[in-house]
Amino acid sequence: MFAIRPRHPIALVALGLAATFGLGACSSGQEPIKPGSAVASVDGKIAITYLQKQGDQEYFVGEAEGAKAKTSELGIDLKVVNLGNDANKTISETQSAIAQKAHGLIVVVPDPAVGPQLVKTAQDANVALLTSDDQICTTGPDPATCGADALVPRVGFSGSQMGGEVGKRAGEEFKKAGWKAEDTRTISAWKQDVTVCTDRVKASAEAFTTASGATVGYEGESGSHMSVGLRATC
Repeated sequence: MFAIRPRHPIALVALGLAATFGLGACSSGQEPIKPGSAVASVDGKIAITYLQKQGDQEYFVGEAEGAKAKTSELGIDLKVVNLGNDANKTISETQSAIAQKAHGLIVVVPDPAVGPQLVKTAQDANVALLTSDDQICTTGPDPATCGADALVPRVGFSGSQMGGEVGKRAGEEFKKAGWKAEDTRTISAWKQDVTVCTDRVKASAEAFTTASGATVGYEGESGSHMSVGLRATC
């Protein structure tokens, strides 16, 4: 079994976060949440709160460090908050950030179901809102069923592009190993309520088929035994 997990260029993510909020918070003409929403203009130094799920995980630690470095370079105050896996904490920490006069919020939600409440909380306070990594919807709990005009702007990478690279490499390794399609199965494991993860997994399966030149079934289907597991983890 093998797994391939590409890393995000953290500095690029941080640049997008800082630049987007720098523009959104400084101009009342920007509409970073959805059309028709108002964001208060800022006189003086901009303050942003970055709320992250699993903030003690290596990936998110690196992402936060990149954001800190870029906002420091741009002269923006940044506070990072670890939400862990607590969806309720997302709202309470958002309210706390607003009470502390944050001009903008960047959020990686533990659960996309909090999206509508998070958006309303930010809108009521005229605070700019941007998501990082994971998508949320303004009108419902499931971003996968949300119209494009109701998605909160997100800074991140294409799940499809990332998954495609995983599947391509896996297909190449499959051919190198000389495995046969008829006695090979693939496994994909991911958080199915996170749209970027689903995009990644679907693209990895398609790219694997193209790169390997073989049609390989999934574990659980009829067949002999599993020779390889392709884990598109997220």
